[in-house]
Amino acid sequence: MRALLRSPAGVELVRVATPRRLAADEVLVQVLMAGLCRTDCYVAAGQLGPAEGARILGHELAGIVVDRGADVPPELLGARVSVDPRIRCGVCPACTTGSPCGSPGFLGVDVDGGFADYVRLPAASLVRVPGELDARAVAYIEPVAATLAIVGAGIRPEERGLVVGKGRIAALAAAVLRSRGFSRIHSYDPSDPASGERPVAGTFDFAIENGVDRAGMTAIIDALRPRGRVIVKSRRIEPLEIDLLALVPKELHLVAAYYGSFSEAASLVASGTLDLHPLWAEPRPLEDFSAVFEESRRGEGRKLFFTIGAEPAALLELGPCAASSAPSR
Repeated sequence: MRALLRSPAGVELVRVATPRRLAADEVLVQVLMAGLCRTDCYVAAGQLGPAEGARILGHELAGIVVDRGADVPPELLGARVSVDPRIRCGVCPACTTGSPCGSPGFLGVDVDGGFADYVRLPAASLVRVPGELDARAVAYIEPVAATLAIVGAGIRPEERGLVVGKGRIAALAAAVLRSRGFSRIHSYDPSDPASGERPVAGTFDFAIENGVDRAGMTAIIDALRPRGRVIVKSRRIEPLEIDLLALVPKELHLVAAYYGSFSEAASLVASGTLDLHPLWAEPRPLEDFSAVFEESRRGEGRKLFFTIGAEPAALLELGPCAASSAPSR
């Protein structure tokens, strides 16, 4: 199969063996569409992921289940799916009690990802979606789930909120908030004078950080009322400088938001409540990866996608003996 592989030599499109030996709780997903994320760019640049060895990139996926391990229900074959990229370790106290994993791996970072024709995954990572849903929408469920985390960060619809950042990530944050009844939302991009007037100091109850620099964080702290809430959304590689002399006297709450519910994200995307099309670029073939990565470095105005596969002509299925004899991940 084709796979976009990052190794110490760089990123290249190579041929690798298609996964065939599945653990009992695993599935094989044929990838139809995949979104390019900032995290993928970090791994491609060698800033994240294994220092040695190779890794298949990609974690925002739309696909179809084409094979299963012995313990996976047969009705999952043929299901259209998105993916929660957090891979449970299965052994920590949280996993053994059914809680969210305390130290999950991450698809495309710690284990091979989905910029490939096929990807092997734990069945627990799948998010089922309606069959008629646009493949780009399915691949976009992961960013929507990540954005939904801000709704659970202790904010209320009647409060006044500020979304700080640029491009599609900030636009998605504002759209998700409005879909959840937040009507008093103001967007501001400190790097763009045309984005509007600087927020009035001390007038916002909460602010969402979407990849800002020191100037952006300064604007956030200035805009918030005393005891307001700073919601940190981005997963940036570089440290972010925060002026504690400004933060502490206002007794601001600093909250990190990681992921919301993937099932809720899937329902929200399927409902059509969000108009996502203005945030999307036209998909490109995996063979154009160099140009797509270069475009991502020039800005984050629109989401970039790879078209990877077409609907399968037939489904595969391993027998229980073959599946159960496979080594675990």
